[in-house]
Amino acid sequence: MPPAGRGAGGAAASGAGPTGRAPQRRSQRPAAGESVTKTTPAARVSCGTAVPARLLAAGTEIPLRGTTVLGRGTEQVDVRLEDPAVSRRHARITLAGQPIIEDLGSTNGTIVDGVRITRRALADGSVIRLGSTDITFRSP
Repeated sequence: MPPAGRGAGGAAASGAGPTGRAPQRRSQRPAAGESVTKTTPAARVSCGTAVPARLLAAGTEIPLRGTTVLGRGTEQVDVRLEDPAVSRRHARITLAGQPIIEDLGSTNGTIVDGVRITRRALADGSVIRLGSTDITFRSP
């Protein structure tokens, strides 16, 4: 049963995600045109630490699991980005061993630390650009 004040399936505007838990925020609400919706549960990174690898986007912290697909679509994505320049299934992050990001044939490409990539290892602090959305990868 969700804690008081957090109903399951709440709308993104209310701060509660589909799991009934509000995303953790480090700053103000996202600016107009910047919206991030968390749709999957967190998992621990295989290195055995208690802090999960995560993404920081538009003031929202999104814990990652083993394989995470990012995109604009409503199906077959784990993290939904409401950005018209993002493809329905834009990129995939895999945490097995070294964290890797792969572009999934997106129209506008995936940029990591200013370089257009098809596949690349991620490091703590890497900045990922999907469409016009900047996302920071954080790893323990």
